Amino acid sequence: PSLATWLSGQLGIFQTHASCDVVAACAGLPYGLSEAVRLLQEVDRPVLVVCGEKFSDKIGTVRTSRMIFGDGAAALVVAPAPAGAPPDIEWLQTYASGPMSEVDSIVWPNPEFNNNITVYGPQVIALARRYLTQ
Repeated sequence: PSLATWLSGQLGIFQTHASCDVVAACAGLPYGLSEAVRLLQEVDRPVLVVCGEKFSDKIGTVRTSRMIFGDGAAALVVAPAPAGAPPDIEWLQTYASGPMSEVDSIVWPNPEFNNNITVYGPQVIALARRYLTQ
């Protein structure tokens, strides 16, 4: 089973909560929250969102990358508003973009690392700043 269904089984909530895996690295939590809010419109029961990411074994020991791409996890439960109450989340939008040439310039094949890739942190920060100021 997926990690989400295994965890909901371990917590004993598999019959009361929806669960599914969303694999999206650092964007997993906002995408998971967005999917949970959408799912609430269909299932009208709590949704457990758990995001875990392990990058330390993929990017090697390059300090410029490790400051941004590390290991982390977060969990939250998104539930329907009580009957007659307004929802706590009224509007949620996720956004992802970026020309492929920019993405290729920060993730490239590198035989010195475990998975033959590395990410150069300062270029990622510069790319994020450009998009956040737009």
